[in-house]
Amino acid sequence: MKNEQFGIIIRTNAKGVPFQEVEDEIERLKEEYKKLLNTALSRVAFSRLKSAPPTYISDLKNVYMEGMEEIVIEGKDLYTEIQEYFLTEFPEKVKLLRLYENPDFPLCKLYSTETALEKGVERVGMVEKRRISYYPANGSFDSH
Repeated sequence: MKNEQFGIIIRTNAKGVPFQEVEDEIERLKEEYKKLLNTALSRVAFSRLKSAPPTYISDLKNVYMEGMEEIVIEGKDLYTEIQEYFLTEFPEKVKLLRLYENPDFPLCKLYSTETALEKGVERVGMVEKRRISYYPANGSFDSH
């Protein structure tokens, strides 16, 4: 697959993926690259040819999905956006997506995410409040 126009980085997420899938992805990206080059020829300077996906989609793209059973998404618009992205980028993983709709019991309550975040923030706060002093006279540490 020698190429003079661009390089390829194969990420850790490709571990265990059949080589044919990797080749198919490379071919899809090459086609996208060609389309962008052709579009660029007819655009004025500083035109946007493509935008990066939102952070929440990038985060999903970088998650190691082996063994993942489902991705639960609250909100029809968000679900549709992620679904469209998965249809393009990970069509074989679309079946993992599940729309959660229960206005009486939000997803954050179901999984207690607010409580988990609060505990995490508390722990970070405790670490930041702790003071460590160094006493060079005896070479010891004193933590408060």
